[in-house]
Amino acid sequence: MGKMEEVENLISELARRGLAVDVLVNNGAISPLLKGTFCDTTLEYWEKVLEVNLTGPFLLSTRLGQKMAERGSGAIISISRVSVALFLASDAASYTTGATLFVDGGVSA
Repeated sequence: MGKMEEVENLISELARRGLAVDVLVNNGAISPLLKGTFCDTTLEYWEKVLEVNLTGPFLLSTRLGQKMAERGSGAIISISRVSVALFLASDAASYTTGATLFVDGGVSA
């Protein structure tokens, strides 16, 4: 989902099926180290990393966020750990707005 055409196709298919997205969890990512060391990373692969890790979540968040705003509800969660999503997608987190939460089990404490 790193290309606008892919995102637009997804939104069109959701509309065709009469579905709406209530929660978007941006959690997919690839590493430049999948192809060896960082110094082995080609520009072509680096551009793919940026497309998957940054452009995709940006496009999904802006386009689906617009649909959520039109409906007056929804949540967008950008995380690197799935366990955090369970809380943030729940009703218990509905009062948590505009915050950056570091949930790391005390590792950074």
